[in-house]
Amino acid sequence: MRSRKEKVSLKKLAVVAVVSFALAILAMTGAYIYFFAQLDAEREIIEIPDFVGRRLESITDSDKIRTESKPMFSDDIPEGVIISQLPEAGARRKLGEGEKCKVTLTVSLGKEMQTVPSLQNYKYADAAAALRSIGARIKIVSIYDDEKERDVVLRTSPAAGERIERGATVTLFVSRNHVRSSICVNDFVGMSHEAAISEILAQGLTLGEIEEGFDESYPTGTVIAQSIMPGSYVLYGTKINIKVNAEEPKEKNHPFRKDIIQKDDGELNGSVD
Repeated sequence: MRSRKEKVSLKKLAVVAVVSFALAILAMTGAYIYFFAQLDAEREIIEIPDFVGRRLESITDSDKIRTESKPMFSDDIPEGVIISQLPEAGARRKLGEGEKCKVTLTVSLGKEMQTVPSLQNYKYADAAAALRSIGARIKIVSIYDDEKERDVVLRTSPAAGERIERGATVTLFVSRNHVRSSICVNDFVGMSHEAAISEILAQGLTLGEIEEGFDESYPTGTVIAQSIMPGSYVLYGTKINIKVNAEEPKEKNHPFRKDIIQKDDGELNGSVD
């Protein structure tokens, strides 16, 4: 059995050991802090520049910045222009000797382009599904033809194989069969002649003659008259003629003398009293 002196001696040794260990830990911590403080003092602080809005080809890496690009389609940003960056402009980074900060640049690919598929002889529902899969909008123009199968695509506009932007409209010209009854003729005056022709065919009417005329009240290329009055009821297949506004005649009457014709170069033709 140990004596009282031995017990006191063991307690002193334990205290000394604990204190020594604590001092050693403090010394190591101090050395660690000093080492990394010195190391941090040698690190350079840089500020990330602003790359957004610049073209990718104008960007070059520096001794402190290394860039990498990531493509993305954009409806608003032109192709090749930087949309965003990470880290953002103005961010600060500490770099050691020889280190570079990586900046990721998101670059616009422009509007996403798609190819119009070949849809001729497709049923309307299948053709519409194919167009929706490429992000196209759909417009339907009915073409009345009793010899064609109903609801079959006859052609498209733009045509198959053409490139379009995602979200552009593709017109499907779809076969319809006549319903044997009368229809009310629409008003085509003021419409472009292309739109009027599509509307005439869509109504089940037959396109007749296309004449040229001039009316300064309407833009060139628009319909200024039609052979059947709007609101008239006619049978399907009835022929309708239209008159399309042509360019203004190059010769016109003199403003003060109707018997004199003034040319564009200012020369006057006709007799002067």
